[in-house]
Amino acid sequence: MYKVRHILQHPLFGAVDFSKRPKNHPYRATANYRGQYLNAVDNALGGGIFRHVKVSADDVTGQGISSIVYDADTKTAEITTASAHGLGIGRLVRLSATVPEGYRGEHEVISTASSTKFTIRTNSAVSGDATTVGAYIASAIGKGHLVEFTSETVDGKLDLYAQLSTATANSGRSLGIAYTSAFAGERLYVQIAGLAQALTTGSVSANAPVYYGANSTVQSGAVADKHIVGAQFISTKGAEITIAQDENMYERAEYRQPTEDFVLQLDSDKSIIDLSYPHVQGQASAGAI
Repeated sequence: MYKVRHILQHPLFGAVDFSKRPKNHPYRATANYRGQYLNAVDNALGGGIFRHVKVSADDVTGQGISSIVYDADTKTAEITTASAHGLGIGRLVRLSATVPEGYRGEHEVISTASSTKFTIRTNSAVSGDATTVGAYIASAIGKGHLVEFTSETVDGKLDLYAQLSTATANSGRSLGIAYTSAFAGERLYVQIAGLAQALTTGSVSANAPVYYGANSTVQSGAVADKHIVGAQFISTKGAEITIAQDENMYERAEYRQPTEDFVLQLDSDKSIIDLSYPHVQGQASAGAI
């Protein structure tokens, strides 16, 4: 299976992988790149345009944990919560006060068996079930979330922020899809053009229009005054997509071009949407044509 990796070719920093969290590469301390438009390429889904922004939302306090059960065969752990966790695949969680201590720290959600069960990948310090389950918080923004932009000027310097979409009708808000998960105060890339993998509510069909969904997701079901302009569904949710290889493409090591057709397996909660600087519809004036 192919994993989509958008790469920015920069004359100073070289190849920058957008799938890495921004705090781990040179952009983390480069103020000049805050909020700017960045063009990255990928040889499966094509190019994309992104904005490098700071998270303005708060992290989310997790539900009470009932159990953490370790699977030695897969080196994963299934966490059961007392109430619906609301997490999507790719969301980050930060465990604390858990015993053994190897469970503590950040983990990516790799599957969601039900509304009260999600699975994380463990490290070598874990070899059994948690004897003390502790607690967790979830990242303010998760991979694939629909976000909207806000701005703030501090000491004469303009900075751009991202927050989960508020799904406000007729607001005309500029929107994007979070490329990675991020905790409060961190930076992340938000995609505003190209083919993006978006958290999706309900069943969808290719070429359908895009509307606000529940909990900062997208959906194809029509919602009055909440049509997302500049976006269109390209795939169904959780689809396996085969993309024929172009024999004329460059052999670039950073693209990891395979010798066979690409097979892309979407997460079960995501679909591909085509973005072209999306925004929710604005309020029509009386008498407008």
